[in-house]
Amino acid sequence: MATRADGTLVLRGPGSIPVSVRAHGFQHVGDLDIAAGYVFDSYQGPRAKSAKMFLVTSPDGKRREYRHDLDAGELFNHSFAAVSPDHQWLVPASSGPASGSRCSPRPC
Repeated sequence: MATRADGTLVLRGPGSIPVSVRAHGFQHVGDLDIAAGYVFDSYQGPRAKSAKMFLVTSPDGKRREYRHDLDAGELFNHSFAAVSPDHQWLVPASSGPASGSRCSPRPC
């Protein structure tokens, strides 16, 4: 769950995963974030999956997928996506022990 600037809540769960995302094998949506009107959803697939995916929805409702291949030793799960307070960086997180974190420029 996340809150838009106007106070409305955005909820996610198994029923909110788009069919196109499920078709690519991503079957779980983690906690989302909202920044500058953009909604950032994080998706994971089964343990055998070799990538994670973010789905970014712009304020006008357009969606774009951003995938990233797993690095050696990187966990397959995608617990949440967070955008830095300055809206410049996307910080994904996995549950479990981590030896570092991955940041990337905010897609959109």
